[in-house]
Amino acid sequence: MNANPLRYLLFFVVLVLVQVLTLNNVHLFGYASPYLYIWFIILLPYATPRYLTLFLGFLLGAILDLMNATPGIHAFATTLAAGVSILALPYFMPHEDERDRVHIIPSMRSLGIGAFVKYSVLIVFVHHFALYAIEAFSFNHFFHLFFRVIVSTLFTLLLILSLEYFKMKR
Repeated sequence: MNANPLRYLLFFVVLVLVQVLTLNNVHLFGYASPYLYIWFIILLPYATPRYLTLFLGFLLGAILDLMNATPGIHAFATTLAAGVSILALPYFMPHEDERDRVHIIPSMRSLGIGAFVKYSVLIVFVHHFALYAIEAFSFNHFFHLFFRVIVSTLFTLLLILSLEYFKMKR
């Protein structure tokens, strides 16, 4: 995906619709729920201004909260994931001249498969941990919470990495 704003807007809308209309109804064994919409944050270009990355993270989460009638859970988790992506992305990028980094859009092709997988794991895990921790509003059943986070993270990553691999091969 290139840095065309209209393509990102379309991608944003498609991910929200897929999440709300389809993936919100998928619950693997009552534990795992895929949250594919976080892929939007993962794919934001390195050159995206920090304020815009945070705003888009908040907007994405707020729209999901409106669609799911949840009180800010997705907005917080997605904004946190966006903030972590701002700080983490430079550590997963190839060590090139800073001028060349501006043009990088995170993908398996641009970061390499290993770096992209590690970056995605970090962002998805942070998002899911925040989401489920706020939803539970307690750490009394920490191992149950952690199990749900891990299983949902793996499920979401399977979707993201499969789609990313397919995107890379075409």
